[in-house]
Amino acid sequence: MSKAKPTVLPGLILILVGVLIIIDKLDIYYIDFENLFPFIFLGIGLLLFTKVFRSEKKRGLVFPATIFFLVGLFFLSENSDFPLHFYYDEYFSVFLIIIGLAFVVQFIFQPKNWSLLIPGIVLLLIGFGLLGWIRDWLYFNDFNLYFKDFWPVVLILLGIVFIYSSIRKRTISKQE
Repeated sequence: MSKAKPTVLPGLILILVGVLIIIDKLDIYYIDFENLFPFIFLGIGLLLFTKVFRSEKKRGLVFPATIFFLVGLFFLSENSDFPLHFYYDEYFSVFLIIIGLAFVVQFIFQPKNWSLLIPGIVLLLIGFGLLGWIRDWLYFNDFNLYFKDFWPVVLILLGIVFIYSSIRKRTISKQE
């Protein structure tokens, strides 16, 4: 039975929270949770990323690390004077984009797992499509006109993907 290594992280977190509460109570600096919680998300994301880079076995933590980090960046930009702001009706599309990016980053760390790329690309397309529709970057009336005539292109692309994957499987099985 292996013993777990003692860690100082819980103690450091408690000390940090205590210091922040004292600073707020003594009116040294007003700490608002609205301004603080993006840094909590960023910190969790960075902590998970450090675990990923330290150990090959922890590659699965890339997905939650990316989500925490990007959600922290999103809310940090919303709370600051960053020029790109989102309205509440755009949050859903932004979160779809964040989850899609998390799948793509997970694929970057595990390039043999192509199944991660499919939901990532689908979520990115849906998220950017919704965001473009809400912000009037895309006009779906024009999209309907083009899609009506060129939808077989989707079938052709899917056929190419299926042929490529079957050829790839054959060459891998011949090599074994």
